[in-house]
Amino acid sequence: MRAVLTLPMPGIDLTVEDVRKALGPTTWLPRHDDVSPAWEKEKIQGLLNKLPEDTQRQLQGADKVLVQVGFSVDGLVSLEREQSVVLRLFQEGGSVESIKDAVINVAQRLPEAFKEHTATNESPTLEPSIEIRNNNDGATVAKGQIVTPHTYRFWRFLPEIRPRENRLLRWLTIGAAVSFAIALAIALFSLQGLLWAEIRGYSERICSALLVAILTTFINLSFEYKDWRSEKTEVDWLFG
Repeated sequence: MRAVLTLPMPGIDLTVEDVRKALGPTTWLPRHDDVSPAWEKEKIQGLLNKLPEDTQRQLQGADKVLVQVGFSVDGLVSLEREQSVVLRLFQEGGSVESIKDAVINVAQRLPEAFKEHTATNESPTLEPSIEIRNNNDGATVAKGQIVTPHTYRFWRFLPEIRPRENRLLRWLTIGAAVSFAIALAIALFSLQGLLWAEIRGYSERICSALLVAILTTFINLSFEYKDWRSEKTEVDWLFG
């Protein structure tokens, strides 16, 4: 069985050295010694032979790095597409569950591995669709959707994930600013009379209430953001 995961890296062209450096902390790279280059070349060719002929031709001229995810799943990380990292997983025999576990492992760790190569220092996002196919006939045995991790900063989280609360905070802030400005203007210009005193009192109370609402909303959103960021990448398997 085999599966393909693609990690777009917009505006960034990686080298094979960049890939090896990024994957170092994952423990997926086999140890290199005086014998391993020949072994790795033979292993890569064996994995390529499991792919369709047009894919093999596409990969022949591309930089490739061998990885081993777990004990039974091998992989090829390739740079055959511009500004993208493609990782193909291969399993000979075994159950669908073991290659599913490898897919989830890669989905959770691959974007973080290439985080330092992004301009914004945020983890890139995998292409969401994922399929597991048989090596012999290419039939799909499992299909799913990658639910990517949440990496937005708080000030991006508000308008894109919580637009309603973001608008509410803006209107509360505007209201508090207007109320404060009215009360301040009455005090600065020393406007006398019962009417002005009442207006100033109402403005101060409204300003105080709006500030409490802003603070309460901000605190609640902060907790929501913390929970949202703590969610891990998962794969929602549609079948298989």
